[in-house]
Amino acid sequence: MTLKPHSKTVLNLGVEFFWRESTNDGLYSIVGTPLPFQPTTNRFIGSAYNVEGVWLANKYLTFRAFWSYLVMSDGARAAGGKNANFAALMASLRF
Repeated sequence: MTLKPHSKTVLNLGVEFFWRESTNDGLYSIVGTPLPFQPTTNRFIGSAYNVEGVWLANKYLTFRAFWSYLVMSDGARAAGGKNANFAALMASLRF
């Protein structure tokens, strides 16, 4: 969902759901290392809840803040996965 409270600000809210293609697929940590394989019939990995704010300071400069909360499924937790927070601050300069 996108909200524009002001002409120079945007607020994006969203949710993402993650599944494995196959129950034989591995699971990986947020840094890309494989988690111990746990046989399961559940392909669902978890979901992420996202919030992003964008401020267009002027025609050359944009600031962006992003936060995501990842909630792991029971099967992903059994393999060693944990819920996680991710946050980022960015600035873009156009020239």
